[in-house]
Amino acid sequence: MKRLIALSIAFALVAAAAFAQVSVGGSVVGRWTAVSSDGGDDSDLQTAWGMAPSGSAFAPIRARVNVTATNEEGNFGGWIQLRPGWGNNHYLSNVWWQPLDQVKLTLGYFWGGGNADVGVTFVNDDIITTDLWGRTGWKGDNYRGALNGWGYEVLSGTSLELFPIENLYIAITVPTGEFIDGWADPAKMKITDDNGTPDDPSDDTEYETDVSQKVSKANTKAEDVFAHTMGRIAYTIDGIGVASVTVVGGTGNAAGDGTRIAAGFTLTAVENLGAYVGFEYPFLVTVNDVDYQDPMEVNLRASFNAGAFSVAGGVLLKFAGKTGDDDTPLSVGVTVNPAYALDILTIGLLGEVRFTNSDPDAVTEFHIVPYVQKPIGGGAIWAGVKINGSTVEDSNISWAIPVGFEYWF
Repeated sequence: MKRLIALSIAFALVAAAAFAQVSVGGSVVGRWTAVSSDGGDDSDLQTAWGMAPSGSAFAPIRARVNVTATNEEGNFGGWIQLRPGWGNNHYLSNVWWQPLDQVKLTLGYFWGGGNADVGVTFVNDDIITTDLWGRTGWKGDNYRGALNGWGYEVLSGTSLELFPIENLYIAITVPTGEFIDGWADPAKMKITDDNGTPDDPSDDTEYETDVSQKVSKANTKAEDVFAHTMGRIAYTIDGIGVASVTVVGGTGNAAGDGTRIAAGFTLTAVENLGAYVGFEYPFLVTVNDVDYQDPMEVNLRASFNAGAFSVAGGVLLKFAGKTGDDDTPLSVGVTVNPAYALDILTIGLLGEVRFTNSDPDAVTEFHIVPYVQKPIGGGAIWAGVKINGSTVEDSNISWAIPVGFEYWF
């Protein structure tokens, strides 16, 4: 933590010397699973401290430290987010230049300015964990970025934003991959021939298993990178909402690596209500005479606030996918999160259910999480009881008691 603070201060000092406006902020989150059980008759109660980010062991805390800097004219700047406890994604960063009011170029992390998201929960899901069955999620991997009807996100890329007329927004991004210590995961980089073999490896290439082999970024094929170009057009209708179309390209050389298109509409016309409807269509990919198509998705979301009472939720329908001659089962997911703010704390209930029409037996899964949130100047303490269940034969009702804190600065 001391090293993180020192790095943040050093970056802030350097930025302050080069830029007129510098801001620093962030958050710290910690979680303790006080007690948990998998529901088995002979199972011991368990306890765990921390969170398990991808690619690393349990992290005692997760933190984000944001440093943003812009020049005096406001047309050039940069941003970095340090992320201890977040597995391989130790930091995100970008630098941008806006030579004209209508044109902006960004190198690095990109979150589209025309994104129009509607959340389906109020909880901090680092503490009160959720699968978000009721909303469209991340597609593919960090290389391709997240595709939703509401927009997209890329960890590393070259992005051009255009603002040609009032209320019209256009973004085009060429993703350049998620590089960790100079290496890239071929599952993300798609640097393979038709047989799944890396093309023309150099001497500094390592090979492990088919899943985890590493390929140096010097071998990145331009045609694979540019094939994943993504774009978005969004138009704001004053007083009504935002309509958008988003496209993410693919090489078509592997299952899950086809082009996707999404369309969505975010309603803003009703006070205290956010609503969204979206549709995603993944194009068919044929590899070695086998057809692959990820499921199509229809997503409905809404969030309503009426003073002390608020409720958010979503419904996600997945259908019409296939692998060869096998159809992907129909899936319907629902997430709902009502909450009521008292004078001293907020009480809420996070509920999720997912139905999958599997063959031979349909499966229903659920989470139920009653929780409380206690605001404490600049932060909050959370506690809840998470109950998980499934109709799968011989499955148990598992439960856990998560307790955690979050602090913003």
